[in-house]
Amino acid sequence: ERKRRDNMNEKIQELLTLIPQEFFDDHKDKSSGTKDGKPNKGQILTKGLEYIQDLQNKIDENNRKEVELILKLKNLSVVKNHQITDMNLNNTSAEIVLGEIGVGPLAGLVSSSTTVDNTTTMSSVSQKSPNNNFEYGGYDQYGN
Repeated sequence: ERKRRDNMNEKIQELLTLIPQEFFDDHKDKSSGTKDGKPNKGQILTKGLEYIQDLQNKIDENNRKEVELILKLKNLSVVKNHQITDMNLNNTSAEIVLGEIGVGPLAGLVSSSTTVDNTTTMSSVSQKSPNNNFEYGGYDQYGN
C-alpha cells in the first residue's frame, strides 16, 4: 500500500512539473493549496486535465487551419492551372503522423522513415488504399 501511494505521489509531482505555471495563477492564496501555498494533489490533477484539454483544443484548431489552407491551396492550383507535386495535399499532417504509429486512415501505409523535416511528400505515402475499417470524415466535408 505504501509503495503504491508513494508511486502515485511521485507521479502527481511529476505531473506538476509538466503543467505550465499559468494554469495555477488563480490558486495563489494559501487557503486553496497546501500550507506552503503549493497546489494540492486535487488541484494538480484538475489543472493537469485542464492543460490536456487546452492542448487538445489547440491541436484541433491547428488541424482546422491546416485543412482550410490545404483547400485554399487546392483551389488556387485549379484557378492558376498549376499542379502541385512537391507536397501531399491529400492528407493532413495529423493523418500522416497517426499513420506512422499505426492509427487512422493511413495506418500501415506510412512509415516514419518517409518524413523529413516534418514534411511528407506524396510519393512517401503508399499507393495502397486506406484502411477502409476506419471511420473518417476527412476534409472533403469542407468542400472543394
